[in-house]
Amino acid sequence: MATHERADEPVSEGYGQELARFAADLTTLRIEQGKPSLRDIARHAPAARPLSESGVSEALAGRRLPSIDFLMALVKTLLLLGDVQRRQPAEDDPRLDHWRQRWGQLQRLHADEHRTRLAAPTALTEAESADRSALQKGKPLRCFVAMPGESMGATSVWDDITAIRERLLEPVARSIEEQTNRQVAGPVATT
Repeated sequence: MATHERADEPVSEGYGQELARFAADLTTLRIEQGKPSLRDIARHAPAARPLSESGVSEALAGRRLPSIDFLMALVKTLLLLGDVQRRQPAEDDPRLDHWRQRWGQLQRLHADEHRTRLAAPTALTEAESADRSALQKGKPLRCFVAMPGESMGATSVWDDITAIRERLLEPVARSIEEQTNRQVAGPVATT
């Protein structure tokens, strides 16, 4: 049995690269077990955890990390199909432990990268930067309100400026005032 580990490569690589390696190693396992078709894999999956052909394809292609129960069912099915006597691997089979550990490592890496992305400052666009600067200096704020037809009801008439102001622009202005603790000048509607 191949170990599917790559000890020669650094551990600190990104989630996407590690997921691609994981998928490549799953594909290697599939090849080592006789390269069963997606249909055969789906047909021989455990009754308690069916596998769809599309789900197996996604896991083998590295488009997503499958759930742990999906992964275990997939690995068990591949090992079953590769066994001449078609014996189901035992729950304590060390080959299953290997895949559980790999899955856990990927989950942790994904969570770490997600936390890092959330903690990283985001770059402001030039307009956002100007708006923040205006807010801090007490200058007027720019606010654009899109007015889709359904926002005022199916029977709205867009040339009724009073209705637009009362039902759309003023509620938005009140919301901005509440969130910024600043008074907003009366909304301006263009005709």
